[in-house]
Amino acid sequence: MSQFIQQLHQAFTDSLLYAVGVSPLHLEQVDWARVGGMLLSKLVVMLVLLSMVWLLYVGFRSSLHMLERRLHVASEWLSPLHQALRFFALLSSGIVVLSQVGIAAESVQAIARAAIAGLVFYVFWISTLRFLSRALRRFQLEQAIHQLLRNILSVMIVLFGFAAVLAQFGVNIVSIIAGLGIVGLAVGFAAQSTLANFIAGITILIERPFRIGDWVRINNNEGKIIRIALRTTHLKTRDNISVIIPNQTVASSVLVNLTARPLSRFDIECRIGYAESIPQAREVIRARLASFNRILHSPEPMVTTKALGDSGVILLVRFWLSPELIAQLPMISEQVLEEIKHALNDANIEIPYPHLRLVSSEPVNQSPD
Repeated sequence: MSQFIQQLHQAFTDSLLYAVGVSPLHLEQVDWARVGGMLLSKLVVMLVLLSMVWLLYVGFRSSLHMLERRLHVASEWLSPLHQALRFFALLSSGIVVLSQVGIAAESVQAIARAAIAGLVFYVFWISTLRFLSRALRRFQLEQAIHQLLRNILSVMIVLFGFAAVLAQFGVNIVSIIAGLGIVGLAVGFAAQSTLANFIAGITILIERPFRIGDWVRINNNEGKIIRIALRTTHLKTRDNISVIIPNQTVASSVLVNLTARPLSRFDIECRIGYAESIPQAREVIRARLASFNRILHSPEPMVTTKALGDSGVILLVRFWLSPELIAQLPMISEQVLEEIKHALNDANIEIPYPHLRLVSSEPVNQSPD
């Protein structure tokens, strides 16, 4: 470390000597009085130029503040101008210092062009991100999409800005871009599955077939959406188990969103004997469910005849639930079945069960008592 500092000090000293026209190899022949005078004159010129630069900076900044107060312009819109002024002041100061310490004019010009190119890309970056944020808030897109677009845009602008800066120093950026393209193709082939999930995640976030908190059924998985990431979707089942599904699977599967509408209807089957009155059973069940407060009463529960079964008439009981009760559907269905049974029992309506009748062509031998 100490050797590096010594080398840096030696390089700086040699640069100063060359700036005043002195070779470090002939120090014994140097007229130090003349060298001191030249250094002093360069220092004075440097201080004068730096003072002019920063006086101009203060003047322009005051003008911007005055313009902001008179026109009532939001400070966030003038912030890039303030940053650009500060940058130009620092750049001008650097050019003044470099020109006075003997740096070649071509190098100073290249540094100035690179700095200006960097400033242009920086201002474009900040302005584009602000415009993008306003546009995304207007369209009310998901936060993940917002952050993704910001990151992609930032990477692209930074890469182009870096290439523009390198080009000012004579670097051939075409070969660099070609190499990056080959690397990108290789990464794309190696991560096809990840990219497929990534693209599917973007599609889900844009189309929004479900939101955080919705109760959905994806293939054989049913649960509450707790997280929508760019690569996976997370569910929490009724058993409090987390299920993580790749977004490619979500996008290619049949999706049932049970809470997409304000109301959801569910059906339960029950049976009554053939000798019983269907209208009476219907009224008994409806009257019983009218006092059951776990289901909605508007729309009212319905009881219809579904089919004539082997052992009785099959009735279909339809009831409605609000979205917040979907997670309790199995428990509510059990309670509805219990209410139906109690209602039929209280009305002395037979609830049949399957019977098996054996028919034989031969008499059955009975054992003697």
